[in-house]
Amino acid sequence: MFYLTSYIIITLQDGRRLRVRPYSVKWKRSVKDLCDTCEITLPLHPYLYTTGPNQSSRECLIRVDDPVSVSLGYNDNNTVRFIGFVAAVNYSERLVLQCEGYYHQIKRIGKDVSWKSVSLKKLLNFLTVGTDITLSKSIPDEQLGTVSLQNASMDKVFKMLNDNYQCVAYFKGSELYCGPSYFPDRTATQVKKLRIGWNVKSGEVKNQPLAEVVNIVLKTTDDKGKTTKTKPSGTVVKADNKKEYKIKDTLSDSYKEALKKRLQDEENAKSLKQADVTCFLEPQLELGEVVEVIDQRYPERNGRFFVAAIDGEFGESGGSQKLTLKYYGD
Repeated sequence: MFYLTSYIIITLQDGRRLRVRPYSVKWKRSVKDLCDTCEITLPLHPYLYTTGPNQSSRECLIRVDDPVSVSLGYNDNNTVRFIGFVAAVNYSERLVLQCEGYYHQIKRIGKDVSWKSVSLKKLLNFLTVGTDITLSKSIPDEQLGTVSLQNASMDKVFKMLNDNYQCVAYFKGSELYCGPSYFPDRTATQVKKLRIGWNVKSGEVKNQPLAEVVNIVLKTTDDKGKTTKTKPSGTVVKADNKKEYKIKDTLSDSYKEALKKRLQDEENAKSLKQADVTCFLEPQLELGEVVEVIDQRYPERNGRFFVAAIDGEFGESGGSQKLTLKYYGD
């Protein structure tokens, strides 16, 4: 028999580690969103208390910026689903904690960013200094050229990285990845299986209609925005139509190859299988992980997919993970 269990720890400002038992938990993570989110619903007692004259004011033990770790599972076999910080505390009939991932530590920071020449790793180290954020080993050591932003918010900095270098960025817990590909490690060493009708509660694999073939062209520019090269890097897809993306000419050929592959894969995926499935809390899955979907009734739907987004729920109605899956191959 399986029963739901949780192990949720909130570290209070005085250093105490408070274990809470929730009514419900909801969490969201995506390779297309820098900020992981989690909502934890708790009873008011014992976390809310009255203070002041005639006990007229209410205060909460839990405060904004308190670190949070959420582990969920079955039969006390809990695995981490979210780590981050309390971003807001709301209470009426119940206590609701709105939490954010490690982007919370830097999102409100404004920095002057000004270099004549800087690498991607050096820039990210500068942005995350003084935080608990670690940088992924998969981040390429690319030269970005001149970078200049005054009192820039983190949203503005990452938008610049996307506009000028087509970088994608997301967190795996406290680890930040930023680079040309959503899935930098494409080596599937251990593939977890999702079986329709077994550990998959609902969902389907769709065969997409054939889309128009598009060739990706990378247009490199100098610091003044002048085009320096328009020749496509890597293998050219035979197509009458093309999409052009601007990137700085400081980037290496290997970066351009990885970037062009990602952009071309995104175009090609419009004609490939897509999957949205809802499974139980097990197997526990990570962004970028490769899973194998198996449908015994319709074997043509079988295939391997990347986990691109996780939308989880835990509560009285059970536990589930709604997965957005991008095609990897058969």
